[in-house]
Amino acid sequence: MLQRLLHLFNLPLLLVGCLISPIIRILFPGVRYGHDVTVFAEWGTYANSINELYNTECFCNYPILGLLSSTGLLKLFDFDIAQFMIALSVIDFLNVFLIFAILKTLDVKFAGVWSFVIAAIPSTWAGAALWGQIDNIGQSILLLLALVLAIFHNKEYFKNKFYLFVITMGLLLSMAILTKQLLLFSVFSFGIYILYIIYNFNEQKIANSSKHLILLILAIITPILLFDAWLALPSTYSISHLQRVLMTGSDHMNEIAGNGFNIWVLFYNDMLSDASQPLFALLSPKVIGILIFIVALLFLSYTFIKKLNSQNENLINFFWFLALVNLSFNVFLTGTHDRYLYHFYPFLLIAIVSAESNIKKLINNQKLYITILGACLYGAFILSILLMIQPEYSNKILAIFHFLFFVYLIIHFSSAKTKHHEIYMQR
Repeated sequence: MLQRLLHLFNLPLLLVGCLISPIIRILFPGVRYGHDVTVFAEWGTYANSINELYNTECFCNYPILGLLSSTGLLKLFDFDIAQFMIALSVIDFLNVFLIFAILKTLDVKFAGVWSFVIAAIPSTWAGAALWGQIDNIGQSILLLLALVLAIFHNKEYFKNKFYLFVITMGLLLSMAILTKQLLLFSVFSFGIYILYIIYNFNEQKIANSSKHLILLILAIITPILLFDAWLALPSTYSISHLQRVLMTGSDHMNEIAGNGFNIWVLFYNDMLSDASQPLFALLSPKVIGILIFIVALLFLSYTFIKKLNSQNENLINFFWFLALVNLSFNVFLTGTHDRYLYHFYPFLLIAIVSAESNIKKLINNQKLYITILGACLYGAFILSILLMIQPEYSNKILAIFHFLFFVYLIIHFSSAKTKHHEIYMQR
């Protein structure tokens, strides 16, 4: 009975999921975080052409694709904020379809239903399109990377076209680097996996792997070099616009949090407190946070690679790895902002629903419900900021929840074996 109902509503629910964000935007046209959109519009006043902005006094702390996706898109709509917000909701529409394509490629039963679930949780639609930020554009790139990986593993399309896979992944990684600094954590995760795939595809021969590695590097740096050739840059940052963005873009980590919910908000009432002030010896919250994050990152990377060695290219484990890297920096690093967890919940849910082929077992999966609860809590937190009704202790509550959730998930990730069919690399 349950399976018949899920089959009946599979595609209708997919369509509803795609329309959630556009419908919310139409019903609540005035809801947005005004500061971010205002800043995007302000950047556009510094120069007539986007390629000249980095050579002005404009702060514009986004890489060029991020600048084109924010200020550039606003300029395209003659700075009509309403049209800009609708365009962002259309990106959400496309992202739901990309999630469906990933799940379908992985042979997940009722992929349309699960795509709807991921689309419906508030953490998916509140933190980007409704907020007025471009993180969903970054999410599109990550989902495209994930989809190409899924096709590579589960189909024979790349069987005799490995070079095409390498170039595609390199170009998408370059797009991520050129969009927003927040994506660098995900770029690292994808990079680890792609390097392993290259090494394993070439039967662990370094000489053969080096050709594909060079191809990957060229695919990553070529778009960056082309954009840098187009951009007008100040003489002090003549190497690349990324140099200007990374060196002048942000000092967030010098604060405890930017309305985020890392572990440090539990010890400070004022989130704008100086995170670089030593607690003892030379160790400040900023330094301690970096050290803990590095340890967590090394452990996650080791665990993931170990699973690959024993389980032959398990894509589901990669989604776990990707999600946990995004959670770990939000938990441990200082200076985290409210929306920085945006990429975590969708990929964790993709990992959970992809790992269980038995629908009854999946519906009774404890991790699924804890994850949905966390996504709803986080989404409600974002909505409370947008509606200017943020509860006084919400940051501390979320900090405790996500720290405990991280511990719970990392225990599972380091000990559990994948229950679903193994996904092997096609050669």
